Amino acid sequence: MGLYLLDVSGHGVGAALLSFTLNHLLSPAVEGALLTGRASEAPAVVPPARVAERLNRQFPMDRSRQYFTFVYGVIDTHSGAFDYVIAGHPAPVFLPLGKATRLVEGGGFPIGMIDDAVFREERLILAPGDRLYFYTDGVIEARNAAEEEYGIDRLRSEIDRFRDLPLRTGLDAIAQRVRDWCGGPLRDDLSLLGVERDARL
Repeated sequence: MGLYLLDVSGHGVGAALLSFTLNHLLSPAVEGALLTGRASEAPAVVPPARVAERLNRQFPMDRSRQYFTFVYGVIDTHSGAFDYVIAGHPAPVFLPLGKATRLVEGGGFPIGMIDDAVFREERLILAPGDRLYFYTDGVIEARNAAEEEYGIDRLRSEIDRFRDLPLRTGLDAIAQRVRDWCGGPLRDDLSLLGVERDARL
């Protein structure tokens, strides 16, 4: 199972068009960026680091005038192995069952910023009951009336606070806490994505 979160620089029509194009390329189709093979063959999954390299070649900043941050990974639903790449995106928060949160390892340049950027693939093992949280910088950079950022420490604290809730309920609660922190309209997009390995498996 593959999952990703990306955040295009800037706002307006240009950013929206690039987001639309990327969502199409990252759809689970052989002609996209995630799978390879012929129609007569079973498609093979492209390793996450190679996906990042392909996108980096396809969307250079000097042509598109934009870059985007990106985190993408593939989970083996049987073993819990999560192979992933981070390209300029905030590091996901890992919540092991019954243990403290921590940021996952990895990092690199945003897609399109450096022509010959190298992207390193990492691996994380999710045990039954473990959770992984992805988010955009609009979450941790959200500001209150005093111009204080919400911050990664506060986000990790809220993830821990809602760990006993169902995943979707917890994500909704965290999003509401960020909105309450701002006390008004959000200045940037707010995206949260969570995944949990079934504790019964």
